[in-house]
Amino acid sequence: MVVFAASRESVAAMAGIRDSLARYAVQVIGVCHEKATRVESYARKQRLSVLILADVTGEVSALYGLWDAVHGSTIAGYVLVDPHGVVRALLRGRSMPPGEITDLVAAATGHS
Repeated sequence: MVVFAASRESVAAMAGIRDSLARYAVQVIGVCHEKATRVESYARKQRLSVLILADVTGEVSALYGLWDAVHGSTIAGYVLVDPHGVVRALLRGRSMPPGEITDLVAAATGHS
């Protein structure tokens, strides 16, 4: 699951459900609109268990319709991609509590 957020802190919150998603064979990758050096430093200091990618230009976010060009920011969203690269679920424009994310993954992977 690719988690899009405006800040590295928002993505880091996903570390708490990493193990819950692992039972569905889903890994968490975060994308945020920050510089790579800041993301790397933060991840190292916090000892994060999720990978966070820097999208300073917004190009990656824009590929999934999650870039707000007017405000120059990433729109919160979740993209569930299967092992073949097929998008199975996309939720755009809102943050979700961890339990709801786990439910979304279970439904999208046929485990509900």
